[in-house]
Amino acid sequence: MAADWTSLNRAILDGLDVEGEYKTLGVRTAGRPSGKGWLSCHVYGVDDRDPSAGINVGDEHPARGRYKEFTGEARNVSLFAFASEVAGKFGTWQEARAHYAKLAGVKLPGGKQKTPPIDQFAWRPWNDQIVRGWCHHKPPITVEAVRLAGGRVAGWPRDSQKYTVIVLPIFGANGLDDDPTGYVFWNRSGRPLLQWQGKDQPPKPKKMLVAGGSVGGWVNAAGLAAAEKAKVVWLMEGPRDCLMLQSLILQSGQQDTHTVLTNSNGSKQVLGHDFLSILAGKSVHVVHDCDIDGEEGAKRWAAAVVPIADRVKIVQLPFPVTEKHGKDGSDWTLE
Repeated sequence: MAADWTSLNRAILDGLDVEGEYKTLGVRTAGRPSGKGWLSCHVYGVDDRDPSAGINVGDEHPARGRYKEFTGEARNVSLFAFASEVAGKFGTWQEARAHYAKLAGVKLPGGKQKTPPIDQFAWRPWNDQIVRGWCHHKPPITVEAVRLAGGRVAGWPRDSQKYTVIVLPIFGANGLDDDPTGYVFWNRSGRPLLQWQGKDQPPKPKKMLVAGGSVGGWVNAAGLAAAEKAKVVWLMEGPRDCLMLQSLILQSGQQDTHTVLTNSNGSKQVLGHDFLSILAGKSVHVVHDCDIDGEEGAKRWAAAVVPIADRVKIVQLPFPVTEKHGKDGSDWTLE
Protein backbone atom coordinates (compact mmCIF):
# COMPACT_ATOMS: atom_id res chain seq x y z
CA MET A 1 0.00 0.00 0.00
CA ALA A 2 1.29 3.45 -0.94
CA ALA A 3 2.20 5.75 1.91
CA ASP A 4 -0.20 8.58 2.79
CA TRP A 5 2.37 11.33 2.47
CA THR A 6 -0.14 14.10 3.10
CA SER A 7 -0.87 12.71 6.56
CA LEU A 8 2.79 11.94 7.23
CA ASN A 9 3.89 15.45 6.27
CA ARG A 10 1.27 16.93 8.55
CA ALA A 11 2.32 14.62 11.42
CA ILE A 12 5.90 15.89 11.02
CA LEU A 13 4.82 19.52 11.14
CA ASP A 14 2.55 18.90 14.14
CA GLY A 15 5.52 17.44 16.00
CA LEU A 16 7.74 20.48 15.46
CA ASP A 17 8.11 23.95 16.93
CA VAL A 18 7.64 25.53 13.51
CA GLU A 19 8.60 29.05 14.58
CA GLY A 20 11.70 27.73 16.32
CA GLU A 21 12.80 25.75 13.27
CA TYR A 22 12.42 28.77 10.99
CA LYS A 23 14.44 30.88 13.42
CA THR A 24 17.15 28.21 13.36
CA LEU A 25 17.22 28.61 9.56
CA GLY A 26 17.74 32.37 9.93
CA VAL A 27 14.21 33.76 9.61
CA ARG A 28 13.48 36.92 11.64
CA THR A 29 9.94 36.93 13.02
CA ALA A 30 7.91 39.90 14.26
CA GLY A 31 4.88 40.25 16.52
CA ARG A 32 2.39 37.52 17.38
CA PRO A 33 0.47 35.06 15.17
CA SER A 34 -2.89 36.06 13.70
CA GLY A 35 -6.07 34.12 14.43
CA LYS A 36 -5.28 31.91 11.45
CA GLY A 37 -1.75 31.24 12.63
CA TRP A 38 0.18 33.55 10.31
CA LEU A 39 3.22 35.06 12.00
CA SER A 40 4.86 38.05 10.30
CA CYS A 41 8.52 37.74 9.38
CA HIS A 42 11.14 39.44 7.26
CA VAL A 43 11.89 38.21 3.75
CA TYR A 44 14.67 35.66 4.01
CA GLY A 45 18.07 36.96 2.97
CA VAL A 46 16.87 40.57 2.65
CA ASP A 47 17.82 43.36 5.04
CA ASP A 48 14.34 44.90 4.94
CA ARG A 49 13.03 47.39 7.46
CA ASP A 50 9.50 46.00 7.72
CA PRO A 51 8.35 42.37 7.63
CA SER A 52 6.98 41.46 4.20
CA ALA A 53 6.55 37.71 4.62
CA GLY A 54 4.91 35.25 6.96
CA ILE A 55 5.12 31.73 8.33
CA ASN A 56 2.13 29.72 9.46
CA VAL A 57 2.44 28.30 12.96
CA GLY A 58 -1.27 27.54 13.44
CA ASP A 59 -2.14 24.21 15.03
CA GLU A 60 -5.30 23.77 12.97
CA HIS A 61 -4.57 25.68 9.76
CA PRO A 62 -3.85 23.57 6.63
CA ALA A 63 -0.96 25.90 5.78
CA ARG A 64 0.96 25.07 8.98
CA GLY A 65 4.69 25.19 8.24
CA ARG A 66 4.48 27.31 5.07
CA TYR A 67 6.60 30.36 4.33
CA LYS A 68 4.97 33.03 2.13
CA GLU A 69 6.34 36.32 0.77
CA PHE A 70 4.22 39.33 -0.18
CA THR A 71 6.86 41.07 -2.25
CA GLY A 72 9.79 40.30 -4.58
CA GLU A 73 9.75 36.71 -5.77
CA ALA A 74 6.55 36.04 -3.77
CA ARG A 75 7.82 32.60 -2.78
CA ASN A 76 5.26 30.28 -1.18
CA VAL A 77 6.88 27.05 0.01
CA SER A 78 6.69 24.35 2.66
CA LEU A 79 9.18 24.13 5.53
CA PHE A 80 10.90 21.24 3.73
CA ALA A 81 11.30 23.23 0.51
CA PHE A 82 12.37 26.35 2.39
CA ALA A 83 15.09 24.50 4.30
CA SER A 84 16.49 23.00 1.09
CA GLU A 85 15.76 25.37 -1.80
CA VAL A 86 15.72 28.75 -0.03
CA ALA A 87 18.00 28.38 2.99
CA GLY A 88 20.19 25.75 1.30
CA LYS A 89 20.64 23.65 4.45
CA PHE A 90 19.81 20.37 2.67
CA GLY A 91 20.48 19.05 -0.81
CA THR A 92 16.84 18.15 -1.49
CA TRP A 93 13.46 18.68 0.17
CA GLN A 94 13.32 14.91 0.79
CA GLU A 95 16.50 15.16 2.88
CA ALA A 96 14.95 18.06 4.78
CA ARG A 97 11.78 16.08 5.42
CA ALA A 98 13.75 13.10 6.69
CA HIS A 99 15.63 15.41 9.08
CA TYR A 100 12.44 16.97 10.45
CA ALA A 101 10.70 13.59 10.67
CA LYS A 102 13.50 12.42 12.95
CA LEU A 103 13.14 15.55 15.10
CA ALA A 104 9.37 15.06 15.32
CA GLY A 105 9.62 11.35 16.06
CA VAL A 106 7.72 10.37 12.91
CA LYS A 107 8.85 7.13 11.26
CA LEU A 108 8.90 7.31 7.49
CA PRO A 109 7.97 4.21 5.49
CA GLY A 110 10.72 2.01 4.14
CA GLY A 111 10.81 -0.04 0.97
CA LYS A 112 10.07 1.08 -2.55
CA GLN A 113 7.29 3.63 -2.84
CA LYS A 114 5.47 4.93 -5.88
CA THR A 115 7.29 7.95 -7.28
CA PRO A 116 5.29 11.07 -6.33
CA PRO A 117 4.57 13.57 -9.12
CA ILE A 118 7.19 16.08 -7.96
CA ASP A 119 9.95 13.45 -8.22
CA GLN A 120 9.12 12.51 -11.82
CA PHE A 121 10.95 15.59 -13.12
CA ALA A 122 14.56 16.75 -13.13
CA TRP A 123 13.89 20.36 -12.15
CA ARG A 124 15.96 23.05 -13.83
CA PRO A 125 16.40 26.79 -13.24
CA TRP A 126 13.81 29.09 -14.79
CA ASN A 127 14.86 30.06 -18.31
CA ASP A 128 13.07 32.87 -20.16
CA GLN A 129 14.50 31.76 -23.51
CA ILE A 130 13.22 28.19 -23.21
CA VAL A 131 9.77 29.33 -22.08
CA ARG A 132 9.65 31.98 -24.80
CA GLY A 133 10.40 29.30 -27.39
CA TRP A 134 7.45 27.25 -26.15
CA CYS A 135 5.19 30.31 -26.13
CA HIS A 136 6.11 30.89 -29.78
CA HIS A 137 4.28 27.63 -30.56
CA LYS A 138 1.30 28.55 -28.35
CA PRO A 139 0.34 32.14 -29.21
CA PRO A 140 -0.76 34.44 -27.62
CA ILE A 141 0.62 32.90 -24.39
CA THR A 142 3.35 35.03 -22.81
CA VAL A 143 6.37 34.14 -20.67
CA GLU A 144 4.99 36.27 -17.83
CA ALA A 145 1.68 34.36 -17.81
CA VAL A 146 3.51 31.04 -17.57
CA ARG A 147 5.74 32.29 -14.75
CA LEU A 148 2.84 33.70 -12.74
CA ALA A 149 0.89 30.47 -13.19
CA GLY A 150 3.67 28.73 -11.25
CA GLY A 151 5.41 27.44 -14.37
CA ARG A 152 8.73 25.62 -14.13
CA VAL A 153 11.24 24.09 -16.54
CA ALA A 154 12.31 20.46 -16.15
CA GLY A 155 13.71 17.38 -17.81
CA TRP A 156 11.27 14.48 -18.21
CA PRO A 157 11.29 11.60 -17.47
CA ARG A 158 13.64 12.26 -14.59
CA ASP A 159 16.10 9.45 -15.36
CA SER A 160 16.49 9.90 -19.12
CA GLN A 161 15.49 13.58 -19.40
CA LYS A 162 14.50 12.81 -22.98
CA TYR A 163 12.33 15.90 -23.13
CA THR A 164 12.67 19.44 -21.83
CA VAL A 165 9.20 20.31 -20.59
CA ILE A 166 7.19 23.30 -19.39
CA VAL A 167 5.38 22.32 -16.17
CA LEU A 168 2.43 23.86 -14.32
CA PRO A 169 1.43 22.84 -10.78
CA ILE A 170 -2.02 21.55 -9.81
CA PHE A 171 -3.43 22.84 -6.53
CA GLY A 172 -5.85 21.15 -4.14
CA ALA A 173 -8.74 22.58 -2.15
CA ASN A 174 -6.32 24.52 0.10
CA GLY A 175 -4.99 26.37 -2.94
CA LEU A 176 -1.69 28.15 -2.49
CA ASP A 177 -1.67 27.27 1.21
CA ASP A 178 -0.57 23.73 0.39
CA ASP A 179 1.95 21.96 -1.84
CA PRO A 180 0.89 21.10 -5.39
CA THR A 181 -1.09 17.89 -5.74
CA GLY A 182 0.32 17.19 -9.19
CA TYR A 183 1.54 18.67 -12.46
CA VAL A 184 0.54 19.14 -16.11
CA PHE A 185 3.27 19.58 -18.70
CA TRP A 186 4.12 20.12 -22.38
CA ASN A 187 7.09 19.49 -24.65
CA ARG A 188 9.10 22.72 -24.94
CA SER A 189 9.34 22.15 -28.72
CA GLY A 190 5.57 22.34 -29.12
CA ARG A 191 5.51 18.79 -30.48
CA PRO A 192 3.61 15.96 -28.76
CA LEU A 193 5.04 13.94 -25.88
CA LEU A 194 5.03 10.16 -26.21
CA GLN A 195 3.16 8.48 -23.35
CA TRP A 196 4.02 4.89 -22.48
CA GLN A 197 0.96 2.62 -22.88
CA GLY A 198 2.32 -0.60 -21.44
CA LYS A 199 4.51 -3.50 -22.49
CA ASP A 200 4.41 -4.33 -26.22
CA GLN A 201 2.15 -1.31 -26.85
CA PRO A 202 3.22 1.65 -29.01
CA PRO A 203 3.53 4.96 -27.15
CA LYS A 204 0.67 7.40 -27.64
CA PRO A 205 1.38 11.01 -28.68
CA LYS A 206 -0.14 13.60 -26.32
CA LYS A 207 -0.20 17.40 -26.60
CA MET A 208 -0.22 17.68 -22.79
CA LEU A 209 0.36 15.15 -20.04
CA VAL A 210 -0.64 14.93 -16.38
CA ALA A 211 2.10 13.48 -14.16
CA GLY A 212 1.31 10.01 -12.83
CA GLY A 213 -0.23 10.01 -9.37
CA SER A 214 -1.45 13.62 -9.66
CA VAL A 215 -4.65 14.50 -7.82
CA GLY A 216 -6.98 16.73 -9.82
CA GLY A 217 -7.48 20.36 -8.87
CA TRP A 218 -7.04 23.97 -9.94
CA VAL A 219 -4.39 25.19 -12.39
CA ASN A 220 -2.99 28.75 -12.42
CA ALA A 221 -1.33 30.07 -9.28
CA ALA A 222 -1.94 33.67 -10.41
CA GLY A 223 -5.65 32.98 -10.72
CA LEU A 224 -5.83 31.56 -7.22
CA ALA A 225 -3.86 34.48 -5.80
CA ALA A 226 -6.16 37.04 -7.46
CA ALA A 227 -9.49 35.28 -6.96
CA GLU A 228 -10.28 36.82 -3.57
CA LYS A 229 -10.30 40.40 -4.91
CA ALA A 230 -11.38 39.77 -8.51
CA LYS A 231 -14.94 40.56 -9.53
CA VAL A 232 -14.95 38.26 -12.57
CA VAL A 233 -13.56 34.72 -12.70
CA TRP A 234 -13.24 32.99 -16.07
CA LEU A 235 -13.33 29.19 -16.03
CA MET A 236 -11.61 27.87 -19.16
CA GLU A 237 -11.45 24.32 -20.47
CA GLY A 238 -7.83 23.31 -20.17
CA PRO A 239 -4.51 24.82 -19.06
CA ARG A 240 -3.56 26.11 -22.53
CA ASP A 241 -6.71 28.23 -22.86
CA CYS A 242 -6.24 29.34 -19.25
CA LEU A 243 -2.73 30.62 -20.02
CA MET A 244 -4.03 32.27 -23.19
CA LEU A 245 -6.64 34.30 -21.32
CA GLN A 246 -4.21 35.01 -18.46
CA SER A 247 -1.87 36.53 -21.06
CA LEU A 248 -4.62 38.74 -22.49
CA ILE A 249 -5.74 39.87 -19.02
CA LEU A 250 -2.17 40.90 -18.18
CA GLN A 251 -1.78 42.74 -21.48
CA SER A 252 -5.04 44.63 -20.95
CA GLY A 253 -4.16 45.61 -17.37
CA GLN A 254 -7.37 44.12 -15.99
CA GLN A 255 -5.76 41.69 -13.55
CA ASP A 256 -7.21 43.56 -10.55
CA THR A 257 -10.80 42.80 -11.62
CA HIS A 258 -10.54 39.72 -13.85
CA THR A 259 -8.83 36.40 -13.21
CA VAL A 260 -8.88 32.96 -14.80
CA LEU A 261 -8.76 29.35 -13.60
CA THR A 262 -9.07 25.89 -15.07
CA ASN A 263 -9.26 22.37 -13.73
CA SER A 264 -6.53 19.87 -14.50
CA ASN A 265 -8.40 16.90 -15.91
CA GLY A 266 -10.56 17.98 -18.80
CA SER A 267 -14.19 18.85 -19.51
CA LYS A 268 -15.66 15.82 -17.73
CA GLN A 269 -14.13 16.76 -14.37
CA VAL A 270 -16.02 19.10 -12.04
CA LEU A 271 -14.23 19.96 -8.80
CA GLY A 272 -15.95 19.44 -5.44
CA HIS A 273 -17.54 21.98 -3.11
CA ASP A 274 -14.31 22.52 -1.15
CA PHE A 275 -12.70 23.83 -4.33
CA LEU A 276 -15.62 25.97 -5.47
CA SER A 277 -15.82 28.16 -2.36
CA ILE A 278 -13.22 30.44 -3.96
CA LEU A 279 -15.94 31.45 -6.47
CA ALA A 280 -18.43 32.64 -3.84
CA GLY A 281 -19.98 35.99 -4.73
CA LYS A 282 -18.15 36.25 -8.08
CA SER A 283 -19.38 36.76 -11.61
CA VAL A 284 -18.30 33.49 -13.24
CA HIS A 285 -17.91 33.04 -17.00
CA VAL A 286 -17.58 29.43 -18.20
CA VAL A 287 -15.79 28.97 -21.56
CA HIS A 288 -15.46 25.44 -22.97
CA ASP A 289 -14.57 23.93 -26.34
CA CYS A 290 -17.11 23.79 -29.15
CA ASP A 291 -17.72 20.05 -29.06
CA ILE A 292 -20.21 17.79 -27.32
CA ASP A 293 -18.00 17.07 -24.31
CA GLY A 294 -17.20 20.76 -24.00
CA GLU A 295 -20.84 21.82 -24.04
CA GLU A 296 -21.88 19.18 -21.52
CA GLY A 297 -18.91 20.03 -19.30
CA ALA A 298 -19.78 23.74 -19.36
CA LYS A 299 -23.34 22.96 -18.23
CA ARG A 300 -22.08 20.77 -15.37
CA TRP A 301 -19.67 23.48 -14.22
CA ALA A 302 -22.36 26.16 -14.39
CA ALA A 303 -24.78 24.01 -12.39
CA ALA A 304 -22.12 23.38 -9.72
CA VAL A 305 -21.22 27.06 -9.41
CA VAL A 306 -24.73 28.58 -9.46
CA PRO A 307 -25.43 28.01 -5.72
CA ILE A 308 -22.46 30.10 -4.60
CA ALA A 309 -21.65 32.57 -7.40
CA ASP A 310 -23.31 35.95 -7.77
CA ARG A 311 -23.80 35.39 -11.50
CA VAL A 312 -22.94 32.54 -13.88
CA LYS A 313 -22.75 32.74 -17.66
CA ILE A 314 -21.82 30.11 -20.23
CA VAL A 315 -19.91 31.91 -22.97
CA GLN A 316 -20.62 30.33 -26.36
CA LEU A 317 -17.70 30.71 -28.76
CA PRO A 318 -18.64 31.62 -32.37
CA PHE A 319 -17.91 28.18 -33.86
CA PRO A 320 -20.08 25.21 -34.84
CA VAL A 321 -20.32 22.44 -32.26
CA THR A 322 -18.63 19.24 -33.44
CA GLU A 323 -18.69 15.73 -32.01
CA LYS A 324 -15.02 15.84 -30.98
CA HIS A 325 -12.00 18.16 -31.06
CA GLY A 326 -14.04 21.35 -31.42
CA LYS A 327 -12.44 24.76 -31.67
CA ASP A 328 -11.57 26.46 -28.40
CA GLY A 329 -10.63 29.75 -26.79
CA SER A 330 -7.17 29.72 -28.34
CA ASP A 331 -8.68 29.26 -31.82
CA TRP A 332 -11.01 32.20 -31.18
CA THR A 333 -8.08 34.40 -30.16
CA LEU A 334 -5.99 33.45 -33.19
CA GLU A 335 -8.83 33.92 -35.64
